[in-house]
Amino acid sequence: MYKCAKKCKRCRKPFIIWNNNQKYCDDCKVEANRERCARKRKDPRYRAHQRRYWKTPAYKARWRKRYYERRKDKRWVAKERKRSRKWLREKRRSDPKYRAQQDKSNAERQRKIRLKYKRVLWILQNGECAVCLRPLSKKFKLTHLDHDHGCREHAKQYPCSKCIRGLTHPTCNCTFLSIAERAPHLQSRHIKKYLSQRPLAKMTLL
Repeated sequence: MYKCAKKCKRCRKPFIIWNNNQKYCDDCKVEANRERCARKRKDPRYRAHQRRYWKTPAYKARWRKRYYERRKDKRWVAKERKRSRKWLREKRRSDPKYRAQQDKSNAERQRKIRLKYKRVLWILQNGECAVCLRPLSKKFKLTHLDHDHGCREHAKQYPCSKCIRGLTHPTCNCTFLSIAERAPHLQSRHIKKYLSQRPLAKMTLL
């Protein structure tokens, strides 16, 4: 170990070194390490090596032990949840490819859920519209899943079993029911009973 002066590779200012391998001054050392790590993360060979390392049993056991030790601290759990939600929001906002992929998966999941609801309601209603009592089309794409938009369990466009009222024709749902909900004095006894019913509320379909 020896002591001498040398110019920093980053800021070109002279600084005192203790070994010949030192290239950066104390001020530039942190930034240089950050840049080096960022370059390594972009390297596909390094990423492939990291993925292989993460799959090893030794790393998984070490990570699991550390994770469950941290889970005992409630403050760490809240902080980690907040950090992960913030990261997901930023990724969704900044990455259009991830946003499109997430929207596509959400839409596919909602399509499968709606199809299950429609099949059950078709059986319960004997293939008839819940409003006009006329036969429904056998193609589920040509039927509407009527639900209460005031339900607070979910977003307005996503129905749940607690707010679904029935399977209807598109015209009955979009035209007739929209007018009937705004004008209670025009509602018949059948429509009042229909608007208050929730046939899937006590069923567990999912």
